[in-house]
Amino acid sequence: MITTTLKRKEESPKKVDNRIISNLTFNEIQFLSKNGKNVEIEHEKGFTKVLDSYSKYGPGFEISFDDRSKIRCGKDHRFLVMSNFTKIWRTAEEINCNDLFAGRSGDYKKMLKKTSVQPQHWIDFSVEAEDESYYQNGVIHHNSGKSFSIYMLSRYLIEQGKRILLV
Repeated sequence: MITTTLKRKEESPKKVDNRIISNLTFNEIQFLSKNGKNVEIEHEKGFTKVLDSYSKYGPGFEISFDDRSKIRCGKDHRFLVMSNFTKIWRTAEEINCNDLFAGRSGDYKKMLKKTSVQPQHWIDFSVEAEDESYYQNGVIHHNSGKSFSIYMLSRYLIEQGKRILLV
């Protein structure tokens, strides 16, 4: 089994509970999962299996945090943030400076800056966790794989003149 917590590059792989903990990139996760390997990523409550991965193209953002870390993601990527003392999911496009990004066990990271990046290919994947989230770079992310698939199918049907009902 190959497991990743997407650690910083300088950390070397180690074995914990029969798992290889490694600093795989999203490209490596996609390659391994597409080639039948069991890949897991860190979840708020342990690890969760990567079910599928795919690439999508579009604009995105680079998000800078108060701990000097950065995340690059597509504009539709979702994060768990604190808003009016409530945790809510927001896309990278919807977040604002000074938003608090939820981490593990009540930890938060403050966003300092959001910079637009040119359209490019982004890797997205679906995970097995019931809440469809994973933990990376100190914050909780929502996998958008299932939502994106529904969106693309809905868009196709509407373009074909079909009527749809989403419940």
